[in-house]
Amino acid sequence: MAINYPRYLKIFHEESFDSREDLPAYFPLELLSDPKFMELAILDHVGKSVYRLMDEDVKRNRDIALSLVKADPNAWRDLHEQFLADRSFVLASPSGIGYFFHRFPEKLRDDPEIVRLALEDNGYALKDANERFRDDEKMVSIALPSNPNAIKFVSARLLQNRDFMLSLITKNGVLLAFGMEKKLGSEEYELPAFVKMNYGDDREIVLSAVATCGRVLEYASERLRNDREIVLLAVQHASHHPMGSESPLKYAGPELRKDKDIIREAARECGEALKYVPDEIFADKDFLKELLSSNASVYDYIPDELRKDAELAIIAISQNGFMLGESPEEIRDDRDCVIAAVKKDQDAFHFASKRLRQDPEIRILAGEY
Repeated sequence: MAINYPRYLKIFHEESFDSREDLPAYFPLELLSDPKFMELAILDHVGKSVYRLMDEDVKRNRDIALSLVKADPNAWRDLHEQFLADRSFVLASPSGIGYFFHRFPEKLRDDPEIVRLALEDNGYALKDANERFRDDEKMVSIALPSNPNAIKFVSARLLQNRDFMLSLITKNGVLLAFGMEKKLGSEEYELPAFVKMNYGDDREIVLSAVATCGRVLEYASERLRNDREIVLLAVQHASHHPMGSESPLKYAGPELRKDKDIIREAARECGEALKYVPDEIFADKDFLKELLSSNASVYDYIPDELRKDAELAIIAISQNGFMLGESPEEIRDDRDCVIAAVKKDQDAFHFASKRLRQDPEIRILAGEY
């Protein structure tokens, strides 16, 4: 009788099993010694889940193991140890090794070619590579762009090599933040060699950093957070930061947060920048119109009283009809604003006031007739 492979593969799509004992009673355990079942599991995208339960002979099958890691690099997590020590096997499918480099034998973690491939895959593998690579400019130059958090494993000598760090920060400004931060996520660490260099007060380094990641203005010295050129460049690159979306304007000096040229650039990149401007800016209605025209999300950050101003609201709503849903009642009951919203997005009709949802012209625009 033919084996119904699809039936048994399906259960691995529905549930994950830590051991054979967790499998349903109807599952034929002889399948776990069947290479064909393993091959089909790989094609069916459940290879990693099936592999961990297979018989030892199947796990040791080189062709199966190679097909598995090529199809799913995360399979390195459970791959049989014999392949972790097999240099030719690793070179045949290096994708994913950087995330599981701690599993590899010391000999391969000291192999320059293997280490290079691991760092290209995930710079954090620098942690598990032979310690000599932490002081290797070439290897560190591969690791840090791949994963800036690997900076905590770089030798003190390289951290204090200003020209070397400048070359890396120029490519990825977020390194300035990772070098000076003492707590990222759940991890705490100290990089006294980096902090000692006071890179946050080095104008060339900070200028290079904010040019690729404006948010790192937070880590600049007070002196440089009052430098107009640096702040202007930072707000122009506000969106390029993996750790949050706060506008760099938050960290600019008080006088520069009044600078309309800087505010203009900051608002274009990130409407949230309006949270950090002084109240006097909101007195200039023409300037607010200009900001709203460049970025509708500015509307979310202006004072409540100004959000009730139909002349301002319609500029934002004309760009994104769904902003009507977050508008004050006065705007949702303003006929011109509702028409502008519905013209942009028909479904915005549902945010209109009850009165205007009965308006024949608006209903036609919304496709309600």
